[in-house]
Amino acid sequence: QIGDYSKAQSIAKQIPDSLLVENQIRGALIDLWGKVGSVDEAKLIFDKIRQPNTIEYTTMVNSYGLNGMGMQAIALFHQIPRELLDEVTYVCALNACSHSGLVGEARLIFKNIEMKTMRIYSTM
Repeated sequence: QIGDYSKAQSIAKQIPDSLLVENQIRGALIDLWGKVGSVDEAKLIFDKIRQPNTIEYTTMVNSYGLNGMGMQAIALFHQIPRELLDEVTYVCALNACSHSGLVGEARLIFKNIEMKTMRIYSTM
């Protein structure tokens, strides 16, 4: 985690707007802003995406979770199309529940995971 807003801002300013159409760049920026506690910046990027992919959804869920915004993380998690859910998405959602004391919600998510991996079990 970078943890330093000014460094994050410096990094983000160096990325040309023309690269913001790249999924990996958008995902990295959402992750960057979430890790320095600037969820609003992460959400600005996320909200510009017409059809988020798994990485973009997951990094936004994780950004909320890292910043104690479990309810927002879970609300977004429930908006993710089922076919885009993967192990990392489930882990981030469960971690968001953990960081916000949402035990009941974590149990509900866990119960509805069809293919539970060791990583998902250990997160739970």
